[in-house]
Amino acid sequence: MSEESTNEVEQATPLVITQLAELPARTLLDEAALASILQVTPRTVRNLASQGHIPPAFSIGKRSVWIVGKLLDYLEERAAVAMTEGHKREKNLRVVG
Repeated sequence: MSEESTNEVEQATPLVITQLAELPARTLLDEAALASILQVTPRTVRNLASQGHIPPAFSIGKRSVWIVGKLLDYLEERAAVAMTEGHKREKNLRVVG
């Protein structure tokens, strides 16, 4: 992911969680809608999906779409894994002094 893409996502994070969480779980978001919520470009949404930062979209006609509930589940799973890995790293750190 480019530094610009990473910065866009990091800056939008507090807003993203709120906006996605407020939508009904069965809501479908197309690429433009998800980009708007994430405050990134549609191209960045495609990059996030191709790099595994968000789940892959599925197609309805010629549109790529995501189900809000599945998107939130995926992000929560990634967050849980990241927290578990962070705790493992903390346990492996030792203070030398």
